[in-house]
Amino acid sequence: MLTRASLRFYAATHVMVVVGVAVAVAVLAGALLVGASVRESLKQIALGRLGATDVIVTSPTFFRTALADALLTRSTQPQQTPLGARVDAYRVVRSAAPLVVFGGAVVHDQSKQTAGKVMVYGIDERFGRFHGIDGFTVTGREALISAALAQEVGAAAGDSITLRVAKPTDIPLSTLQGRRETTGERIRVTVARVLDDAALGEFSLAPSQGPVFAIYLPMGRLQRDLGLGDRANTILLSLNDASEVDPARLVSELITPAAALDDLGLRLRTTPSGATLVETRAGLLTDDLVTTIEDLAARDKRMIVPALTYVANSIRIGDREVPYSTVSAVDLDGYNRMLGAVGPSGGVSGNPRGLPPPVAPKFSGHAPIWLNEWAATDLRARIGDEVVLEYFLWSDQDGLA
Repeated sequence: MLTRASLRFYAATHVMVVVGVAVAVAVLAGALLVGASVRESLKQIALGRLGATDVIVTSPTFFRTALADALLTRSTQPQQTPLGARVDAYRVVRSAAPLVVFGGAVVHDQSKQTAGKVMVYGIDERFGRFHGIDGFTVTGREALISAALAQEVGAAAGDSITLRVAKPTDIPLSTLQGRRETTGERIRVTVARVLDDAALGEFSLAPSQGPVFAIYLPMGRLQRDLGLGDRANTILLSLNDASEVDPARLVSELITPAAALDDLGLRLRTTPSGATLVETRAGLLTDDLVTTIEDLAARDKRMIVPALTYVANSIRIGDREVPYSTVSAVDLDGYNRMLGAVGPSGGVSGNPRGLPPPVAPKFSGHAPIWLNEWAATDLRARIGDEVVLEYFLWSDQDGLA
């Protein structure tokens, strides 16, 4: 009786609570549905702007354009592409197209209107074939531009525009060795055609919601003007059945046997002691590359000794100094093990070329340093002298320090 009386007395309050909860649930459900719809719409827009692209292979350094053709050849060799029996039964990669891709700015030569954040694509005839579009070619000093870019700068077919780009470099600008003083390049071209959406006017490798500012130039001209040689930094892959292939595994299994060391920005040299020196065009080896080198060395039962070569502003002993010299830092323990033990006569076993003894004592608590004959003579150095090194440190906030 008390419960029923309470329900009757607070009936209006209970009704309002139920209504409030219902409204809140409806709002939350609607928000979730709208959010899912927006996400799906953005996903479809991003995928639609990729054209026929299923997999994008990109690199911070430039590789041979011939690597794209090598991937096509590798994809027809099941014994070198163990992706499973069903995948091996047919061509994995349907087509491939190399590109040179980077950002730039465009200026209309007549109106001087400017557009920034323009995606620059260096293409050849393979790009049009890749997307199944006839006549998508550009030659000489011609350029194709997206409709959004044409509207932004007020350009039409036949107009002259100037593309401003920074010269690509394998060495990141955020490092000390990055050449920030290198000026950009200006490339003047004539608009051959303004692309609509059906002709890849909305093509973009990066997901975005806004208008697409894009310009297409002959890849050969970009390579020549920017000093790239026969190199690209992006490959587009189209697969016969993308749903049956793991893209990451596909790229790994196709590129690993097809890529040369130069494609990875690496080079090998043999030192006077017979050791193999691994260097990179990017200045510093990435952690992934170091891990791979360590794994290969372990497989071949070879030692690894890390080293870092840097530029010193000066090497000084007292009032004498040597300006602008290279200094290499090495792991002394690893160096000891690599060159061998010191013999009774002070020589190093397995070291017939007369390299300095690997064991280096410490003086006054400082780390040891070895000077070559030229530097030691110029500095009048003697064993036990204190050597002062001066060099810059780079900070993205404060610059050189």
